[in-house]
Amino acid sequence: MPETVNPPVTPPSKGKVFLRRLSSFIFLWVVILGVLFYSNKALADYGFLFIMVLLTGAGLVEFYGMVQKFGPKCYGK
Repeated sequence: MPETVNPPVTPPSKGKVFLRRLSSFIFLWVVILGVLFYSNKALADYGFLFIMVLLTGAGLVEFYGMVQKFGPKCYGK
């Protein structure tokens, strides 16, 4: 059975990467500042708490993913 050869995937251009990162940066800051300066104090506090929990969780997922990928020797089984 012949194997199918997939063409190499070309990475996106620097301009596309820059625009994608810039747009996500602006969107996230608009959301964060909108939550922080919302007129209702209780909703602003809970929104800030939600953002902090979300960022903390994302950081932990990324950290433990890297730990699992690189497999440090200090935590042997």
